[in-house]
Amino acid sequence: MEVIPGSLGWPVVGESFSFLSAFSSAAGIFSFMKNRQQRYGKVFKAFVLGREAGAGPYQLAPNHRRSSQKASASDRRTPFTLKVIGNMIMNLEPAGEEQEKFRSNFKIISSSFASLPFKIPGTAYHNGIKARDGMYDMLDSIIAGRRSGKSIQQDFLESLIMKHSKAEGGEDQEDKLTDKQLKDNILTLLVAGHDTTTAALT
Repeated sequence: MEVIPGSLGWPVVGESFSFLSAFSSAAGIFSFMKNRQQRYGKVFKAFVLGREAGAGPYQLAPNHRRSSQKASASDRRTPFTLKVIGNMIMNLEPAGEEQEKFRSNFKIISSSFASLPFKIPGTAYHNGIKARDGMYDMLDSIIAGRRSGKSIQQDFLESLIMKHSKAEGGEDQEDKLTDKQLKDNILTLLVAGHDTTTAALT
């Protein structure tokens, strides 16, 4: 480690703050790697999160390039897959204000998966939580419309609502999902369905 170029940063914390800042950015930790490779060469040392380590181009950079290529390809397919899955699960129209709101929230949620769980305004995690709450509000409105009889559709959400509506007289209440659990199931299915479809298409 002594002969490897690089900076160990501040005592105790090292370069942890720079690493965490890069981790939460859109470019991810690749920006942390790239800046130091430009400064010290392809192989460098750093002290991050309580550990001293050597880092080289074969540890993170190639993986990032592959993931960037995959992300670039999947980004082109995201509108299509979201429209298909949104329509199958909750009969969401392929265009319009509701679709745009859905796609916007979904994109923020997806980009926050690898973020550190710091609920601080401005962080990817905080933005992801806000987008999730926005998605829940949207689902609340759709579910309320279905239960009032204003809208009845033949989709997955409708089957969940019918199966898990509270029975009259308090019968079989233990087997019923709460509204929060119902929304969690929908969001989980949207995320899982989108990611696997996108990966397969890519």
